[in-house]
Amino acid sequence: ITGRVSESDHIINNILMYSKSTIANYENVKINDLIKSSLEEDAQKFLTKKISIKEKIDRTKDLSIEADPVRVKEVFRNILNNAIEAIRTNAGVIEIESRINDSVVSILIKDNGEGISNKDLKNIESPFFVSLKF
Repeated sequence: ITGRVSESDHIINNILMYSKSTIANYENVKINDLIKSSLEEDAQKFLTKKISIKEKIDRTKDLSIEADPVRVKEVFRNILNNAIEAIRTNAGVIEIESRINDSVVSILIKDNGEGISNKDLKNIESPFFVSLKF
């Protein structure tokens, strides 16, 4: 039941974040620290579903960016939660890779889940869109 309460708390916090506008709190943060912190916060979910994490983030190990760490971590955690939910088997893999091209940093997060159906694809940018599968 603890997992359900924690998950509910996370959902409620997301709803509150979307419902109010706040001023971003920019600071100099290491991008890899944000990635690793996001992974640590979801570590129990990975263990429960037997999901392995493959990191290729050494390219950004010393890279700092000006960002709001709370918001960036929230983005990473939302993407990771989506990846966890997409994996329906107990043999999941989530790959995280960082890339630098000129002055552009890319963080790629890939899972071996079933993907988004074509009918749901048009709604992925809609806040609070939920596709129920039974």
